This record gives sequence, C-alpha cells and structure tokens, in this order.
Amino acid sequence: MKSIRDLRLDGLKYFLICLVVLMHCAQGGRYNDSVSTAIYSTIYGFHMPLFVMLSGYFFHSTSFGQVNKSNLKILEPLLVYHLFSIIYLSPINWLIFEPDPLWYLVSLICWRYLAVISFNIFERTNYDKLQCKIANFIFSLILSLMAFVLINKYETVLSVMRTFQFFPFFMMGLLLKDETIHKIFNKPFLKIILVVLGIASICIFVKFSGSLLCAINFNKYGIYTLSSMLHTTYGGAIWLKYAVNLLSLLICFAIFTLFKSPRIFSENGSSTLFILCAHIPFYYVIKMFSNFYLGMFLGVLVILFLTFVSNTKYKLFLLNPLTTLYNKYAKKK
Repeated sequence: MKSIRDLRLDGLKYFLICLVVLMHCAQGGRYNDSVSTAIYSTIYGFHMPLFVMLSGYFFHSTSFGQVNKSNLKILEPLLVYHLFSIIYLSPINWLIFEPDPLWYLVSLICWRYLAVISFNIFERTNYDKLQCKIANFIFSLILSLMAFVLINKYETVLSVMRTFQFFPFFMMGLLLKDETIHKIFNKPFLKIILVVLGIASICIFVKFSGSLLCAINFNKYGIYTLSSMLHTTYGGAIWLKYAVNLLSLLICFAIFTLFKSPRIFSENGSSTLFILCAHIPFYYVIKMFSNFYLGMFLGVLVILFLTFVSNTKYKLFLLNPLTTLYNKYAKKK
C-alpha cells in the first residue's frame, strides 16, 4: 500500500512541477485578459502550497546531520542554476535571490532545519506522536503570523517571508503522514466534502482573480506592504491573507486525496528537481513574451524537452556538474 501511495504522490509532484514551469513561462502575459488572469490566479492559489506540502510529506530526517546531507544534495544545483539569474538581475537582487524562481530551494533548506528544531522542542513533552505533529503545525502557524507582522524591510531577502509563510504547508505535509489522519482522509464522505469545498474555493479564486489576489498567494510580503497593496488595515490584511491560505489549503486537500496519477507522471516524479532547475535558462527568455498563451505553449515544449533529458544519462551531469566532474576525476586518479 505504501509503494502505491508513493507512486501516486510522485505523479502529483510531476504534475505540479509542470504547472510551475507553465506559469513561469506564461507570466509575461498573466494579466492580459480575464481568462489568463483567472487561470494564473487560480493555479497560483494552490500549486506552490501543495508542492510545499508534498515536500513536508516526503521529509524523513530527524536530526541536523540527516538534514545537512539532504540539503547538500540540492545546494549545488541551486547555486549552479542561480548563476543564470546574474545576467538578468542587478547584483544586489542576485545576492538576495529576489526575484528568482529558485526561491523554493532556498526555503526548502530552511524548512528542513525549522522542522527539526520544532521536533526537538516537542519531543521533550509528554505528547503522543499525533499530538506532537499537531503541536508542530500550530508552532509553524505562530511563526508564520509573527514573521508576517514583524518582518518588514527585509521580507524578500533570501526568501525569508515566503519561508515562514509557506512553512505551515510544509508542516501540514508532515501531519498528513500520520496513520490516524490517513484514515480520516480516506473516508468517502469526507472526500465528497473536500471536492465541494475545493470547487467552491476555486470559484472564489476565479471571481476575485487578479494582481491583488496573486499578491496574497505569492506569500512574499509582510503586513505593512500587503496592507498598502490591498488598501486595507493591518487587521484586514491578516484576515484576507489567512482566509486565502485556508482556501488554498482546501484545494490542496481535495487534490491530495483525489488525484489519480497517470503512469507516465509517476515515472517522472523523481525528475522534479532537475526540471525545476533546468528550466531557469528557458524561463528568463520566454517570460519576456507578453502573450500568456504563447508562453503556455512554449512552456509545454520546455516540459517535454526537459522530461526527455531527465531520462537520459546527461541528467546527473546537468544537475550536479561539479560533483560529477569531481567523481570522474577522482576515479581516474
């Protein structure tokens, strides 16, 4: 049963990375018309939250040593492909990773450390396994709110605001691994409720689609910036932000429990890191097009090409060129 579930979720990972690439490539024309705006706003309402949730679901490390090893595997591709951004960003923006589509990897490194810190805090309590996971999730919500209110001037530096704002989704992924939660989510009646709530949430996103909704979904702004953008009070900004996050969570739950993975998706689930990193050179070129649908079409071509390359012998070298060259040199010696 475990292997079947992993295959399904691997397929979901591939589906979500395809959405990431498509939205990156199409963003040059994202607000051109009502249809493109609705598509962009709705997809941004759930694809990154669900992707972060899956990152938490697949997280297994329980010590800093294990996290260090995991993070080292993504540090090299992060730094290598971030080099492409230096052509398009000012030196200061390049150094702080803003704006940069690889912010996710910067945040992923931090989420893993934050999760272990949280584990170490609540493992010392008398909570049982499930209670500990729930406490970890509540702790992540508190951190999220504190960061949203307290961090202002440096909110985009090294993706710090997005790290804290998406952290509850990461911890929710960990919570969903619990057997008790599994049983609850597998109840047919709950699945029906989730479908209804998920569809309702999508309808709300379509209704209020636009740059302001995206500003909330990006999770990169603190309370001062967001309240100014939304022309509302601080309390209003908090209410809107977490209301939107709740709608995102409902869509994530519906997709998480109901998604049926085509075999070809499951087979390419392990290629998500490669596709995320390797699409960067294409992203900076294609995003300059101001036509949303042309960007989507070119994004599909990029996905097909990178999926093909990910199944060749060149994937390892393209993802970890320095390590591959070093290992090859070491063997010769």
